[in-house]
Amino acid sequence: MTGLASHEQARRKRAAALRTGPLTVQQSRIVHLDREFNGPMPKRIPALAPEQQAANHQRLLAALTDKAA
Repeated sequence: MTGLASHEQARRKRAAALRTGPLTVQQSRIVHLDREFNGPMPKRIPALAPEQQAANHQRLLAALTDKAA
């Protein structure tokens, strides 16, 4: 396994452990303060339909080519 692959695997293991393990007191205080000052995290934005993604891509390309000319 290459260095990058082993580093990525170790990162994934740490992330999985953090998702299942309880927060420390300090971490839970930080989360509480963050929610108190910033409110709840925003909901995930639903994925765009493939047609909308293609339309947005075309608009982006058109805008970039217009700016470059």
